[in-house]
Amino acid sequence: MTEEHWQLQLVNKSLKKKEKLKLLKKHLEVKTDSVILDLGCAQGILSYFLRKKGGSWISADQDFVNLKTSQALLKKNLIQTGAGVLPFKNVSFDLVVSLDYLEHLEDDQL
Repeated sequence: MTEEHWQLQLVNKSLKKKEKLKLLKKHLEVKTDSVILDLGCAQGILSYFLRKKGGSWISADQDFVNLKTSQALLKKNLIQTGAGVLPFKNVSFDLVVSLDYLEHLEDDQL
């Protein structure tokens, strides 16, 4: 028996995360050929479940420690971003998902 990642154990105990996932499963439409960016992936918990919807996902975060933690769960397609700089060309993605991100910005009105 393999040990379940701590991130997945957390989902089983968090009503808030369960509700987010329920809403995302219901309302987020992903086509099989979609290229999607999860901006601010944190420890990869929501990214893990979002990737199950299909498409090709890139999970990005500014925090290197978050990305290293995510790597055990997500395995691939992880990118570290700089402050205010995204290393992607315009129209690289069909969809961008950014959850639990605004509360980390000093000025979210920009």
